[in-house]
Amino acid sequence: MTIKKNLDIEAILDAINRDHLVIFVGAGVSANSNLPSWAGLVKEFASGLGIDREINSDDYLKIPQYYYNQRGKNEYLKKIMEIFNVPLSPNIIHDYIIKFKPRHIMTTNYDNLIEQAIEKHFMFYDTVKEDLDLPYSSNGRMLIKMHGDLTRKNIVLKEDDYLNYSINFKLIESYVRSIFINNTVLFVGYSLQDYDLKLIMKNLQGILGDHFQKAYLIDSSDSPRLSVEKDYFKNLGVNLIDKWDISKIYSDKEVPELKDPQGKNVVRILDYIFRYKESVRNPLDFCYEKFQSFDSLNKIRVKDLVNLLDIGYLIEEGEALKIIPSSTEENDFYIGLIDRLNTIKQSYEQQDWETKRKFDYINLTLSKINLTKIIIADQSFILNSSNKKETSIIKDVLSNNYFSINLLAKQDYKTMNDYDNKIINELMRAYAKYLVNQFVSAFEILEKISIESYRKKNIISLYIIEFNKRYLIGKLKRNRIGHQTIILGTDLGETVFVEQINKIIDTYDNSNIKIEDVFEMLTRKDKDNVRFIHDLLQEQGYVSQRLFHIKELAEKVTEDLDTSFNGPPSTPTSVSNMIRDVYEFFDYTHQNFIMVDQYSEVREYFFYYVKSLLSTYSVKEKSEVQPDSDDLFSGFLFHRIPNHRFSDKDIIITTKYLEWKKLDKLFEEFKIDEIDTSCPSIQLRGLFANLITSYLEVEYTRGLREILKNMLCLFGKIKINKEDFDEIVEKMLALLRSTYVESDIYVTLLKFLYAQNRNQSIEADLISRLIVSFVNKILDSKYNGNQGGFELDALNNNNCIQGLINLIDKQVIDGLKIEIDTEKLIHSIQYGTLSNNKRSIVLRLLIPVYRFLVPEHQELINVNVQKFLSQSFDAKIYGAACNADILLPSVVFEKELSQTLQITKDETEKSKVRSYPNPLKSAVGVVVSLLRHNKIINKELFSGFIGIDDFYDLVLQENDFDYQRFNLNWFSYLGEVEVKKILSNPMAKEILRKKFVKSLVEDELDPKIKRFYLDHFES
Repeated sequence: MTIKKNLDIEAILDAINRDHLVIFVGAGVSANSNLPSWAGLVKEFASGLGIDREINSDDYLKIPQYYYNQRGKNEYLKKIMEIFNVPLSPNIIHDYIIKFKPRHIMTTNYDNLIEQAIEKHFMFYDTVKEDLDLPYSSNGRMLIKMHGDLTRKNIVLKEDDYLNYSINFKLIESYVRSIFINNTVLFVGYSLQDYDLKLIMKNLQGILGDHFQKAYLIDSSDSPRLSVEKDYFKNLGVNLIDKWDISKIYSDKEVPELKDPQGKNVVRILDYIFRYKESVRNPLDFCYEKFQSFDSLNKIRVKDLVNLLDIGYLIEEGEALKIIPSSTEENDFYIGLIDRLNTIKQSYEQQDWETKRKFDYINLTLSKINLTKIIIADQSFILNSSNKKETSIIKDVLSNNYFSINLLAKQDYKTMNDYDNKIINELMRAYAKYLVNQFVSAFEILEKISIESYRKKNIISLYIIEFNKRYLIGKLKRNRIGHQTIILGTDLGETVFVEQINKIIDTYDNSNIKIEDVFEMLTRKDKDNVRFIHDLLQEQGYVSQRLFHIKELAEKVTEDLDTSFNGPPSTPTSVSNMIRDVYEFFDYTHQNFIMVDQYSEVREYFFYYVKSLLSTYSVKEKSEVQPDSDDLFSGFLFHRIPNHRFSDKDIIITTKYLEWKKLDKLFEEFKIDEIDTSCPSIQLRGLFANLITSYLEVEYTRGLREILKNMLCLFGKIKINKEDFDEIVEKMLALLRSTYVESDIYVTLLKFLYAQNRNQSIEADLISRLIVSFVNKILDSKYNGNQGGFELDALNNNNCIQGLINLIDKQVIDGLKIEIDTEKLIHSIQYGTLSNNKRSIVLRLLIPVYRFLVPEHQELINVNVQKFLSQSFDAKIYGAACNADILLPSVVFEKELSQTLQITKDETEKSKVRSYPNPLKSAVGVVVSLLRHNKIINKELFSGFIGIDDFYDLVLQENDFDYQRFNLNWFSYLGEVEVKKILSNPMAKEILRKKFVKSLVEDELDPKIKRFYLDHFES
């Protein structure tokens, strides 16, 4: 579409962008709503006076004055009300005026049509009808009725009104003059003969000379103006825009809403101004100018890009952005853009410096989006991936290198040059401090660069800085504990004085800077450019939005779990959309240094993501299905949703944001033994090594502890080759020897080892060294003592030593020797710092490792166990010592055991409170274990406890047991000899067969028990 270049229109558009456009509305606009023009109004008065001659401009003030002088004030006002007091509605010209969203609207009209139009479009303007209204205007946008208003009966029409105007409208007159100084005024509804127009402009010239902005007038004439006429108005400071300044296709446009030809011309010109910028813009210049909004960002959301460009879009497979144009003009424009970018790319060296500069900037901006190419119709532009820049700090986050992040956080003296922009460099430094929980230091940096961003009008950075400050203040308020002088051991990764925190909080709470106020002070162009970040960073608005969206995406993934897809196996759209959304959120917040990842909502957001990914493993039948030949879908292949392959970013997200117990529950929920990953084993090893190095070097380890537990839990589900596995265990050994390791880490370590043991046999030497490190840690009073310790917790609550021993290959178990300081351990539990933990150490440490010790150490344990039991009999220690061949069965101790059971039974029967675990069942469990190991001398001593527990009865009674009470699940932990003995009893076997058949029919059997049935009853 042909558009004429017009500097006057461009000046108006620039004023709109700067929010400096003021529209001056004349009587010609109201005339299109069937009100008389000024000339028509004067004729009404002339008719009332009997004047029937031709009216000229000299009569415009005199005739209303004649009428007032002859008929008086009441008749004069009554005549005006008769003319104007009719039902009226705004017309399309009013709609266009409001569409321009001018800073102010000024008018010489008395009617309320503009007020109606403002209300129709839900705009907000304070109406000023007289001087007294000006001081009460608080909105910043005004409708100034400089010639008064019918309702106030202060209209300016007759000669006296004009002569006394400076007295009656003194404030309004001064204010109107001031508007012309630094705003661009567009006159609409005025003719070139309009007395008001000439009077206003002559008045301004007389006072300001040439020191006011050029004004513009929409000339609605159907005939072209002579150049002398145009020059005359130019000298007044008014440039004319008429239908000959616009393209013919616009000047001939139908305007069915209006009848008056001149009114139609006004609409055509206003419409042309609206479309002008979109039509004449150079695609390269347009994008270059628009993309300035993203200059301070390292990562851009697709949504913000397309909103800025105001285009429809789709994301296609392969991360391609497909533009969906809303018009032929838009289609042509973006095809032109793609063609121009490809042309420059192909002949880059031949381009001039300015073109290269703009192309490089556009390319760099587009590289900030997670896209590969842009498509429109059959045209495409491939984005240059080499421009994608990840800062060192982001690389560190993605590689678990918090040691490097911590180093950066400490180097306050070191100048950073990652970016050309000093503010962004310092924002990155503050982010590094945030990542290692140095919230006070981070805030202090933000405070400095906030002022600098404000002074440099770097609004995007200012928004991010102020958002981060608000978040950090919240964290500091939560860490302000009581009346401590120094805060240690809280959520802070630095030692600070409470006084310092209080001062920061008080200063912030009393500060004047409010980001919302800054936004309101911006020009319209600047508001449009930063609106996306303004809307985004409302307090928790962005985070809550993302959480709501991920829940919707998760529901779609759940629906797809039960769906069969046509064609070769591929990732369904629901999963792809979720991955794209999560990666964009992760990259956007981290690379723009937005401090949100410690919000509970963010952790919940990532939980939904990981849960959805893991849910793909719940679909066990993945194979392709070929429907029958007579089926409606014959010839098609269908497949179920494939298992998601975890990327390195997925692994970082999983380990950084989830709680290990929730992760473990997800594995149980979806029955996952192994997950697929696109990461090589050596990369996982590197992630682990970096984390352990960071754990040992960084002061704040709370967050790193959570990552470590998650990593052990997750890595247990990934196949890791032997070399990398051994290195991971070596790193764990280094950690165990060097610092505090909380008990949950031992739990997740055991889970990791057991899971990996299914894939590969773990060398006994590694297990031995883990046991030795654990025991040495218990012996170190720095970590464990009478007040407890993490290793003691792991021993007492998780039986950690026995857990490690169970991992030792049975083929090497008899020849394995473990060297621990047995003498020191025994001395410590008798006389030293471990005396409060004597029982647990004997039961859960000394007895389990007994078989791996040298004879002299075994003898020490034997002597001390007997001594311990003689002093204070303990059923569990006796049972464990017998089963470990430390003690031989003893008639004396068996009597003690029987008496212990009886006391426990009596106490349990008397007690009204039920304990868990049941102490009586735990006690008979000791007897069960001894019986199964043939370590009971006198079975009769324990016959009095029959009926307490079914399994106890089975082991004690043998052939006399009622097999109707037999639990089929017992077969999963009965030994081969025990099973053979039971099944050799024909009566017992027949009862069990019937129980199996019944359970199979009711589908109540575990898969392992089903296999047992097939092997022993159907073979």
